[in-house]
Amino acid sequence: MVDTQTVLNELNLDDTPENETLMTNLLSQSSAVIMGALPNNVDQATLNGDPLYERAIITLATQFYYDRTLERGMSLGLKMLINHLVGKYNVQSSTKTTGS
Repeated sequence: MVDTQTVLNELNLDDTPENETLMTNLLSQSSAVIMGALPNNVDQATLNGDPLYERAIITLATQFYYDRTLERGMSLGLKMLINHLVGKYNVQSSTKTTGS
């Protein structure tokens, strides 16, 4: 999981209790949004440590920080990250149906 302090540092934000609480909440919400975009067979344990997943969470949390309502939608970069994650974890069933 992405560390709150890492994101505060990356965004050059002051390490205040208010910023920590806000960023922790934004990271949690971002993770939920990204998880919701991925196939149902993917769990949190599978994604932990995946650099694309972590960057997607940070990117969305950053967008939420600067635009709480995402009035302009998700950035193209974030959409690209989500598409890569969907492709990476979209495991097709290996069961084939055979005809008679």
